[in-house]
Amino acid sequence: MEVQRYDVTIEHVKGAANCVADALSRGIASSPDELEPTHPEDEKVVCQIIEAVEASKDIEVRLPRHERKLSSKDFVIGNDQLKLILEDGTLASVTA
Repeated sequence: MEVQRYDVTIEHVKGAANCVADALSRGIASSPDELEPTHPEDEKVVCQIIEAVEASKDIEVRLPRHERKLSSKDFVIGNDQLKLILEDGTLASVTA
């Protein structure tokens, strides 16, 4: 009823002409439910490794679902990511 007091004209504007409306009308890229499931035991191990690497402490590391015994010296932190030094010397990201 309030709107009827005014002389209102509704005009369609393409979404491309209004980038904010265009962005808001699109769905989100991914929901938290669609992301990879997290495993608290993995996060705990990763946190322990990061703490050991940052403190230059040598601890034994047992990664879940990984048979080989590792040491915290087998890991480095680069670009804010924990990386495992592989046998051939290449680095494999442990964290994303």
